[in-house]
Amino acid sequence: MGATTKKSFFENGNLKYKVTYDFENQKSKFCFYYKNGNVRWKGMLKNGKEDGEWIYYFEDGKIFCKEYWKDGIKTECNF
Repeated sequence: MGATTKKSFFENGNLKYKVTYDFENQKSKFCFYYKNGNVRWKGMLKNGKEDGEWIYYFEDGKIFCKEYWKDGIKTECNF
């Protein structure tokens, strides 16, 4: 089985979230949005655990925080 993507939208038609599940590689990519269309946060799970770079944003689109994960353990956090 390959990848599948789920999406949800705000009442104003803007994307609320987009989640892509890659069942073959057991990875999930998440991207959540503010009502104004800017990204709220994005990250990835691997084997059900946080993995790689997770980025959180202010509503105006500026980066609030970057976190780095490996097998569900936070290895670094930059504000």
